[in-house]
This record gives sequence, structure tokens and C-alpha cells, in this order.
Amino acid sequence: MKHFIITASFKVPIESIEEGLIQEHFEILQRGCEQGHVLLYGPSRPEAGTIVVARVESREKLLEILNSVPLWKTGCVAIEIREFVPVHYPATLQGWVDPLGFHHTEG
Repeated sequence: MKHFIITASFKVPIESIEEGLIQEHFEILQRGCEQGHVLLYGPSRPEAGTIVVARVESREKLLEILNSVPLWKTGCVAIEIREFVPVHYPATLQGWVDPLGFHHTEG
């Protein structure tokens, strides 16, 4: 598994975004938690978007998932994706973090 930090930054004032789109956005993130793709997420401060810590098989799989996010599809947010290698982590993340992830170079 590969690990990513995703930053979604609003391109429009949050007040102008339809409430239903924001609700659907958080429902998708919650499903990601339930499916084991998302460890945590929340609004950035000041409220300018959302930050997500995720893990998926590849960057391509992540893009496939992100393509279902309505705020991105409608152009309300810009998304930055950064892959990282978790080397140090608490025991509570054992199993979520791939301790050998830095050995995987494919994809």
C-alpha cells in the first residue's frame, strides 16, 4: 500500500458551495474510512479546504477514487496529492501502516 496526504483547497468561497455537495463530500470520506482507505480527514484551518491521510494500492487507484468526489468534479476545489513513506508511527497504527512500504517502488 502507498500512503498519501491529499489537500483539497477551495477555489470558490465555501458559502457559495451547495450544502448537498459538501455533505456528499464528507459521506465519501467517511466511506473511505470504513473501507480502510482513509485514516483521518478534516477541514484545514483557516477553513480553506480539507486535508486527508489515505492509503491505496497506487496513485492511479487514488485518482480513480478522487474522480468520484463531487467538489473536485464540479471544479470547487483544487487537489494536491503528495505520497509519503511512514517510517515512524505509534503502535496503534500497526496494520494500517505498511512498515515495508518504502521497499515498494512499483506504481
